[in-house]
This record gives sequence, structure tokens and C-alpha cells, in this order.
Amino acid sequence: EGSFDCEAHGGTVDGVPAGNNRFLVVDANDESGRAIFRGWAEGLTIIGGMITNAGTIALERLNNIPLANAGPDQTYEVAEWLEIGLDGSGSSDADGQLLTYYWSLITVPEGSQATLSDPTAVRPTFIVDEPGDYVAQLIVNDGIEDSEPDTVGINWLNSPPVAIAWYEADQTANVGDTVTLDGSYSYDVDGQLLTYYWSLITVPEGSEATLSAPAAVRPTFFADQPGDYVAQLIVNDGIEDS
Repeated sequence: EGSFDCEAHGGTVDGVPAGNNRFLVVDANDESGRAIFRGWAEGLTIIGGMITNAGTIALERLNNIPLANAGPDQTYEVAEWLEIGLDGSGSSDADGQLLTYYWSLITVPEGSQATLSDPTAVRPTFIVDEPGDYVAQLIVNDGIEDSEPDTVGINWLNSPPVAIAWYEADQTANVGDTVTLDGSYSYDVDGQLLTYYWSLITVPEGSEATLSAPAAVRPTFFADQPGDYVAQLIVNDGIEDS
């Protein structure tokens, strides 16, 4: 397991010209053909493809690059901030060496302040604080070299906001009245700040009614003709419209 004995004429080397001071590399492979040990010898004499003076070659175990496994992608549709757990326990090292873990958040949504609880833990956590895509990267090290990075995606789906243009029922007003609209009962389950977009989509014939402030929570208009007025409200949570 730890050495390779090669006495005079004890081994052949195909395709190597005869001569002195040859350098020899010996691999010991497992059943799959993967080299797990390697040894070196120099100053060898090769005659007719035969090694004549190799002696004993010490073999050293080769290191296998560890494999990082950041876990499967995750998707959540939630109404509030959520603690997300990452899991690198599926990472492995073919040599059975102890692994150390290096996590990082390489993508977060705009405005997010998400940070990892412990970037060197097997299972760190972080808080999703903005809807959108988060990408965590894991690199493991076996004490000799790093793995290739592996990533896991976490998507927090945005819940669309709900527009409520009047909290009780339709209104009745007299010609000449100033009518106040009220969108204050609109809401967003994710708790995001709303912007308001009011419009008068129906007015009586001859009316010149206009909204005082279409982006206000409570705009007004002047009822200048008898008939039906219909006001529409759309709210936006910074991501999508109601």
C-alpha cells in the first residue's frame, strides 16, 4: 500500500527509448482506474523497455478534490420575512478528509440586507427581507484544496397588492359637490409601500371632471354634471400592479 518494489527487470515501460537517467512516475489505481497513489523515481536505466535499477519506489496518496453540495433550489410564497436554512451536509470528500465550509450570498434582490448567520457552518441561515432571487454559493475545503463552487437558488415570490377604491359602498353626491375618493384600505400582504394610480374611467356627457391628485391616497373631483362617475384605482407595491 505504501511502496512499489521494482527489482532489476521487474517491470516494463512501453514506448520509452532505452537510456540512462530516466524519470519514472508510478500510479496505483483503484478499480475504476482512478489514481489514488503516486510515486517517483529518477536516474533509472531502461534497456529494451525493461527497468533495470528502480529499487523501491515510495508511494504517496493523491488528494481528491472535495465536492460541494449546496442543496436543492427553494421557492417560497410568504407574507412576511422568513428565515431560510441552507444545507451543505451533502458535500463529500472521496478521501474521507474533514471538510470546512465557506458560504456566501452572491445574489440578493435590490434593497436586501440579507447576511448569513455563520458563513463557515454546515447549515447557516439568513433572512429573506425583499422579494426576488437569492443565490448562495458553497465552497468546501479538505485541508488541501478547494472544491469547485456549488450554488443554490432561493426565490421569494412577490404577492401582488390589493386595491380597494372605497371601503363601504358606492357613493351618491349632488351636482356641485366635491367628491373625495379613498384608497387607504388598499393593502399589500408583504408589507411593501404602495403607490396609487387613480383615474376617472367614466363621466357623464359634458363633464369636465378631473382628479385633484391621481397619485394621492384620497384624491377629489368636482361633480359638474348629473349622471354616473366611475373612478378606478390601481396600486403598485414596487414590483407589480394590483
